[in-house]
Amino acid sequence: MELSLIHASEERSDGRFHERIRACRLAQVMSQQEVADLAHISVRTLQGWESGRSVPYPSAALRRVAALYRVPARFLLHGYPEEH
Repeated sequence: MELSLIHASEERSDGRFHERIRACRLAQVMSQQEVADLAHISVRTLQGWESGRSVPYPSAALRRVAALYRVPARFLLHGYPEEH
């Protein structure tokens, strides 16, 4: 189980994380199972992210998924087009 610390200065998601993470997966033409296998996360975790039931805070898992999608993790969380 992966735990990550949330720093007081970290910004919260803008509420559209689930839309962006799903759209990025679909743009890469990948199944949830493929992403889960390559990012070393469970399909259930990815399903939770894509449904909006959960939001990951900066973690290794989020960085691995962002790398698969070729976008910065901050874009997935906040919608920023590049690192701020």
